[in-house]
Amino acid sequence: MAFFGVLAGGLGFTLGQSLRAKHSWTPGWLTEFDLSLHKSLPGIFPEKFFSLMGWNWWNMMETTFGLVLGFVLGLGLWLNRKLVARGDTGDEAEIPLTAEWTLIVVHTFLLYLWGVKRYEGIDPIADFPLAMGLVPMVLHVIASPPDPPDCRDHA
Repeated sequence: MAFFGVLAGGLGFTLGQSLRAKHSWTPGWLTEFDLSLHKSLPGIFPEKFFSLMGWNWWNMMETTFGLVLGFVLGLGLWLNRKLVARGDTGDEAEIPLTAEWTLIVVHTFLLYLWGVKRYEGIDPIADFPLAMGLVPMVLHVIASPPDPPDCRDHA
């Protein structure tokens, strides 16, 4: 897993910094893409959607780094799942599909409000990274079914 961590960090930082450098060296590089999106889907993408949003490209680099890091670490864990598992526990951890989608929608919506729309009402929560990290944990606890009673406890 250390190999996947090093690979993920190096690849994520390189891709993120390349994206940031691309914008620094050629600031109008998204304009043609903007206009093609606007022409094909004018109701969804207003004119010059990406290039005039005023994105913080340092944050884009960090987000790309985190995205690649998480993906490669997850891939490494999945590829080594038999080495990581600690025997047959018999317990299955499963999150219901509706809870997973609720988690994805709520978390994405909060990130959109905070990062794109810059809605100030969410700042007291979103300014603390641990609070944004608690959203998935709280939804998991709420959505997890209770453990069935163990028959051996009543004997």
